[in-house]
Amino acid sequence: MMNEQYEQLTEAIAQGDLATVDAMLSQFMIDALPEDQYAIAEQLMHYGYLTQADDILQNLLFLLPDEPQLLIDRANVAMELGDEDNALDFLMQVNEEAEEYPQALLALADYYQMQGLFEAAMQRLEQALVVLPNEPLLQFAKAELLAETGRFLEASRLYEELYTQQTHMGGLSLAERLADVYRAGAAYEEALRYYKLALDEEIKPDTLFGAAMRRFNLSSMPMPLKH
Repeated sequence: MMNEQYEQLTEAIAQGDLATVDAMLSQFMIDALPEDQYAIAEQLMHYGYLTQADDILQNLLFLLPDEPQLLIDRANVAMELGDEDNALDFLMQVNEEAEEYPQALLALADYYQMQGLFEAAMQRLEQALVVLPNEPLLQFAKAELLAETGRFLEASRLYEELYTQQTHMGGLSLAERLADVYRAGAAYEEALRYYKLALDEEIKPDTLFGAAMRRFNLSSMPMPLKH
């Protein structure tokens, strides 16, 4: 019976049949094991059914009140729903001794960045990097924040370091990121080099336009005077 419920919910979520999801969810939360409930919550989050996902996460927190991952997940869902106050409350409940604490700090950094509190966001990222100094996701988040605040040289160094290890982060091209940050910092030659690398990965209109503009920038720069 349980497998049938799970499969029906999974199919309804994938097909976007929200009426079936809503009709089944309450009974599912009564019958299902916590791990099955969490798996369905993940599927709901993936497809953007955040209110339904939060219902399950709230139920799981009632069953497992000391599970920090559930607090972090509820915070992320709350932020997506625009409920920043509750998001902050959930994150503040994560114990500093928890293994998931760096993840909570990353979510806090995201929260403060959304609020335009860039210094507070950077402080949280630095705290997380003390615990996990070689975590690529944290390094990428720091590079993104540096780029957003106009610290292009520092951002490019972090992106470069990441690029030596992998070409993409979370589905995003690091070559494109490097091209954009070098362009923003007016380092057009370096930008063009990375636009070319990004085009080797995938030809996209925005990347082609960026490469063309950087060629124009370089060709229109004044030649050095001869003595």
